[in-house]
Amino acid sequence: MALDIIPGETRITDNLDQLLQVLPADIRAAIQARLKDEELLEIVLDFGRLPEARFTSGSEDITDRPVEQADLEYVTSRVGE
Repeated sequence: MALDIIPGETRITDNLDQLLQVLPADIRAAIQARLKDEELLEIVLDFGRLPEARFTSGSEDITDRPVEQADLEYVTSRVGE
């Protein structure tokens, strides 16, 4: 994540591709399918709950299966320090 400082304005820019690469394939594909019309704010992966994407227009469940321990391990093993 980087901060672009413009006089009188602070904007946060993210590397969305890097973020998507750490997600399990089914979650990544579901988010990518929605990105063309939406601006992604955050992704929520809570153990035992449906994964959720929060967009500027609202939030929605990403898949119809709850987040499992393996999903969380997959993500954390790919995130650097």
